[in-house]
Amino acid sequence: MRRSATILCLLLCAFAVIAAAAGGGTVAESLRLGGAPLQLVSGGGKLWVLVCDRGCSGQAKRSVGRVIEIDARSGRVIASATLARPGAIAIGPSGVYATDFWRDAVRRLDRHTLRLTATLHLKLPFFIVTSTTRDNAFLPETVAVGGGSVWVASDRGALARTGPRLHSVTAMLRLPSDAFQTMTTTAGTVWLSESLLGLYRVSTTTNRVVARTPVGPAGHRFVAVQLLPVGWRLLAVGEWTNAGTLSNRNGLARIDSARNSIDAVTPLPSGQLAAAFGGSSLWVGRVEGTTLEKIDPGSGTVVGRLRARVGVALAFAGGRLWTIFRDGTLHRLAIR
Repeated sequence: MRRSATILCLLLCAFAVIAAAAGGGTVAESLRLGGAPLQLVSGGGKLWVLVCDRGCSGQAKRSVGRVIEIDARSGRVIASATLARPGAIAIGPSGVYATDFWRDAVRRLDRHTLRLTATLHLKLPFFIVTSTTRDNAFLPETVAVGGGSVWVASDRGALARTGPRLHSVTAMLRLPSDAFQTMTTTAGTVWLSESLLGLYRVSTTTNRVVARTPVGPAGHRFVAVQLLPVGWRLLAVGEWTNAGTLSNRNGLARIDSARNSIDAVTPLPSGQLAAAFGGSSLWVGRVEGTTLEKIDPGSGTVVGRLRARVGVALAFAGGRLWTIFRDGTLHRLAIR
């Protein structure tokens, strides 16, 4: 859909902005997008939401959703596009990139029109063999943009690199298959969390793993589920394990990316967490909770607490902090 078709986009998204007071004087603006939220990210100064509208249950092989671009300052929908089999998205200078899990592909949407412009199909460079099957399906889990390239990770032990136009695969790395968690990029580096094995650092210059950093002692590893780059430091929000089993004790690991070392791991609230970095602070809240913590990324200490309703995800864009709820309602939180 072109940007000029904003009126249709507003009808589809049932747009409404309201000002309301929340606990502790927190003020939020609400935007009813509908659908089941899959991802909330910032990119290019905008806010991007990925939702699933129908066919979302079960394996979701025929699911249909939307990619929605939002002006983070005004809270207005700029554009929206329908997307079959929504999985994960990443925003880059040359496009919006979306995974297609069941078609083993990554897709490129034009940043200005949100029209599909390219699709690249991926295959593992090896076969997964079980007692009943043998296949090399890639099954992409997530996508990231960095080092002038697009990176696509699979939970089956592989990381693919391609150019921003998705012409071809330029590199394929084999990684240990140990319950892949998440991925992010920093200058010259792709970071991947491989559950109990720790954090893997891949050089965008050599396409090689240059470091592996386990977090915590053997038998009590820390599993990073969200990675947030902050300058030369990498912040990892995750959960401690006990003999390989999740313990419901959360923490914030601060990684010195220059030395590939762990500065410290400080405690976070228990339960499922949502986190975002912005305004020189890390913001963390329990999913569907009522408290938002403001954390100094340098020391890992809590420097403030706000009463605010937290949805299922947080994102910082346009100098503002946003959260989205399970019913597809987007809220802007007052954090000053």
